[in-house]
Amino acid sequence: MANLDAGNGDWLRWSDDAPLTSETGDDRDRATLKVVNECSKPLHVQWVTAGGKLRNRRRVAPGKGRYAILDNSVKNEHTEGTLVGDAFVIYAGLDDTPPETLEALDTAEIVGFLACTGKDPARPRVVTVADAGFFSGLVGAKTLVASHTVGAAPTEEDTKPLHPYVYKRETACGIIIDVDDRCYERGERVRAFVADCEAAAKRLPKNAVAAIRDAGCRIVVHEETGKWTHMCYHPRQGQSWLRDQGFDENLAGCVQLYRLDDYAGDRGLWGQGGSIVHELSHAYHDCYLRDGHGNKFIGRRYDRAVHAERLYDAVRVKGPQSKPRDAAERRLLFLRQTACGCMGRVDGVARRHYAATNAAEFFAELSTAYLCRDDEDYNKWEPHNQRQLWQFDPETCKLLERVWDDGEALDDDC
Repeated sequence: MANLDAGNGDWLRWSDDAPLTSETGDDRDRATLKVVNECSKPLHVQWVTAGGKLRNRRRVAPGKGRYAILDNSVKNEHTEGTLVGDAFVIYAGLDDTPPETLEALDTAEIVGFLACTGKDPARPRVVTVADAGFFSGLVGAKTLVASHTVGAAPTEEDTKPLHPYVYKRETACGIIIDVDDRCYERGERVRAFVADCEAAAKRLPKNAVAAIRDAGCRIVVHEETGKWTHMCYHPRQGQSWLRDQGFDENLAGCVQLYRLDDYAGDRGLWGQGGSIVHELSHAYHDCYLRDGHGNKFIGRRYDRAVHAERLYDAVRVKGPQSKPRDAAERRLLFLRQTACGCMGRVDGVARRHYAATNAAEFFAELSTAYLCRDDEDYNKWEPHNQRQLWQFDPETCKLLERVWDDGEALDDDC
């Protein structure tokens, strides 16, 4: 039984189990692949090189079941900007260590191999993976099945620049902050944000601040950017995505705050500048560590702590994410509070840590805790500070000590 809907060969090359490898050539069109996980297992999407090597693994959280995250803090989908002819494999399993060869997939549950064709490459290919249900009990049947749709091509309205921004320049410990001049209509928000940037930069070792600054990383602040919300770090290789969204490609390697009011509304969930420490940790990971966000030492520790040891399946979190979602969670919370004998000590429902999203978020989240060297509940997620992190996950703490205190780039010689 073919795993993907019949008749999709015009849009996707697909193979249930026979490996596909990437094409070569610099004149190929850009394409977009979106993988949606509607099953109860975490999935992995990995690029298959022309030589049959596996690179750049991305985890896609499950859409249902025990490990699903239903509060929208982690999406059950992954969008990959790619080229026509680039091959990928989708599979479940092998959570501890990313495979590097096709042979290493022997014990994985392979959903399929795929590559975007050259037909109308501007239209995104969307692959949805679900549990097979009744048919999974048949001998030789797959327990996961895939279906495929094609999205609409982006319109001129989608790709035009969002706003002719004019910036005023601020600095914090030498890090440039470019602020949309519209933000100054309520200048107290800008002053508060710059003060938080200063506090965040002071949490980082001086050599780390210098490395971030020397890499050209800026913090770019907007009054609003249309549909975009909150704050993120754009990886150095993210020019294609930025261009497709109508943003300046020079934002690659920078932190972007899409809407200043979002920051003002959420800032109380961290200690001063905590969410900015998170984004600057992304920058340090990308700009300073060997292979950037693909650093194998960070990736191995992420796989071990999150998938093998399952340290981050259920932790406390500050803010609305800790509120019960339904009657069952409300009953469970009441019972926990009653058992503790003090209604104030159990202050919410435990959630899967945002650090479980991928290796980059793992590094940034736990660095935010590590860089708090006092007893403040600094990070939004537990563990909140370095002392708690040493108690909760000492192996990750040892790795972060090498990165932040010893200034190691975690290359092959360390």
